[in-house]
Amino acid sequence: MQFKIMLLLVSIFSINNIYSQSSMSLSASEAVKIGLENNKNILINESKVRALEAKVNEVNTQLYPSLSVSGSYTRLSKVEPFKIPGMDLVISPAILNNFNSKISLQQPIFTGFRINSSIQMNEALANAGKYDSEAYRIQLISNIKTMYWNYFKLEKTKKSLQDNINQLQAHINDVENYIKAGLSIENDLLKVKVQKANLELSIVDVENNIDLAGISLATLMGIDVNTKFIITDNPENINEELIKMQISRDTAVAWRPEIKAMDERINASKYAIEMTKSTYYPQIFLIGNYNFNNPNQRYMPMEEKFKGSWDVTLSLSYNLFDWGARNYQTEQAEESLKQAELSKNLIIDGLNQEVSQSVMNYNKSFDRLNATKVLLEQARENLRVTQEKYRAGAAISSELLDAETSLLSAEISLITAQTDYQLSLINYNKAIGFKNY
Repeated sequence: MQFKIMLLLVSIFSINNIYSQSSMSLSASEAVKIGLENNKNILINESKVRALEAKVNEVNTQLYPSLSVSGSYTRLSKVEPFKIPGMDLVISPAILNNFNSKISLQQPIFTGFRINSSIQMNEALANAGKYDSEAYRIQLISNIKTMYWNYFKLEKTKKSLQDNINQLQAHINDVENYIKAGLSIENDLLKVKVQKANLELSIVDVENNIDLAGISLATLMGIDVNTKFIITDNPENINEELIKMQISRDTAVAWRPEIKAMDERINASKYAIEMTKSTYYPQIFLIGNYNFNNPNQRYMPMEEKFKGSWDVTLSLSYNLFDWGARNYQTEQAEESLKQAELSKNLIIDGLNQEVSQSVMNYNKSFDRLNATKVLLEQARENLRVTQEKYRAGAAISSELLDAETSLLSAEISLITAQTDYQLSLINYNKAIGFKNY
């Protein structure tokens, strides 16, 4: 029997220990830090940026000479050696085994600015990739903070509901005492009990939503979805003034990484045009070879020996006529530039709309937050006065119940207003491209 009791205690302790291990005290900044460290898409974006930078390094190598080595062996069929007719003098012996080896060096002298344009184009694309990665980070931070404050709102709502239930229980106790004293009726008691039951049902819904919000937050952070969070931040600090619209729009155009990424892609399109125009210029290369062959055909008479020889060539090529292919390539590149510029304008239009909406929502939430604080103070004072009247017999139970309901509504309104303010600030920072990480 004692062994069973000890086993039960150990089991309870283990369960409590597991639960404590899955709980996490968390601030918004900590949630963002963990999310940035664990997010798989960030790792993918970083890999893409490294690949683009490697492409830049690859294109840079075209500026330098290339060195290559080749070799071959050929077995020839038997033929009669070449002799001068009537004489026993061999001019060209029949060498059946041929060994050829060559070292070649090639240096571009002039390529119509193609290589430089290619380098600059790929550098612009690499920069665009970095800005794309930054835009994703800002979006991820916004999502994490949004879910963090939604979780906060649900937790605070649950606490407010529970406090009101406790208050209703005290109210029930008072009504029961008044009924015994003949100062109240059963209907008053039923009204309070119904209100309490409704709030208990509401808590069940809120708890379910807390679990869902916790799963979403944990997923964004890249941690165990069964983790329970203890929110440590409080949305008490607010700015002292409203936000101005035009300043916000100008800031967004200057800060948003999506705009910077499009600027880089526009630059890349310009360099792509320069690359296509390089075909209008001659291509000049310096080529050097060293041959070490057996036999070496530059030596007469040929001998079955390895001999070395070298040559240097200045090569010039120019495309005289290609049925207008160069013009079509240039036209394609110019149209790509136009598309990039129009895409930037579309992004700016959408950005202005996003900024305008975020500014209006922020200013609206700012005003609502200040108003709900006043309503909460009024609801608290109304409940205090009604409680005093109820105890003095100057107010009935339904009036006290209305005052309690009004206070609960005001508390939840304040929680909602505080959260909405934080969410509007998060959306505003995202809209203007503020790097809040």
